[in-house]
Amino acid sequence: MTPFFGHSGRRDNPAVVIPYADGLDYERPIGKEVYTHLIADAKKRLWIMTPYFIPDQTIAELLAEKAMAGVDVRLILPEIPDKRYVYTVTRGNAERLIDSGVKVYCLKNAFVHAKLMLNENTAVVGSINIDLRSFYQQFECAILTDDREICAEVEKDFNATFPDCFEITAENRRRNHLLNRVHVGLMRLLAPLM
Repeated sequence: MTPFFGHSGRRDNPAVVIPYADGLDYERPIGKEVYTHLIADAKKRLWIMTPYFIPDQTIAELLAEKAMAGVDVRLILPEIPDKRYVYTVTRGNAERLIDSGVKVYCLKNAFVHAKLMLNENTAVVGSINIDLRSFYQQFECAILTDDREICAEVEKDFNATFPDCFEITAENRRRNHLLNRVHVGLMRLLAPLM
């Protein structure tokens, strides 16, 4: 036995807790596939917290479709970026989904570093951003679980965070300004490198 195992006894638990890794050693983008399945499985709720939001077309369309179908899709982003050019694209991508019914929030005066996704049955907690670098170029890890206690804790974290956010609406989004749309469009050309 190694020094890393055997420190606690076996516990019976009907829940599933699946740790997984993703990276250049794997043929398939496991992190992206887990997120895609979690989004597709959402029937009532889909809450996401991420610092970077540069989804591919599949994930962007799936989020829009879920919101249009009546799923409560919410996205929490930082208000204060760590990288302005990445934040420009992140916010532009999020603002494009508002017309589909996705609710977009920014955590006031803060940078969000959490990578969380929660639907009504399942949560993912880990290091995987919703961007092409995390999906295809970096080594990442996360945990997928349907454990009710863990999901309740993740929900509690979201509910504690929403009051500290402001909502980006169709009226106050940066996308309303032509110059910003041009800037975001140019930055989106570099998105595969971000």
